[in-house]
Amino acid sequence: MINQLQLFSDFLVCIKRCIIKVEKRKLYVNHCDTAVMQDHYENSVKLSFVLHVSKLEMNLLFKRRMYKKDLQESFDDKDLYMHDK
Repeated sequence: MINQLQLFSDFLVCIKRCIIKVEKRKLYVNHCDTAVMQDHYENSVKLSFVLHVSKLEMNLLFKRRMYKKDLQESFDDKDLYMHDK
């Protein structure tokens, strides 16, 4: 789930409205598309069927999607790092 429109590659696709819960809040999702994530070195990865959540204050990625793309991630207090397995 991503809140930043500029990360999506095409026009958002309308989907059946669904509700997600984030930190005890309910947010509504009406759109999805393919998102392109880039790192500091301008490497990119495309993730398909990413939900656009306009009122979400952060980007959420599902670990399962990372494994399907053969990526491994690591974190520090500010950033997410993705690299090949």
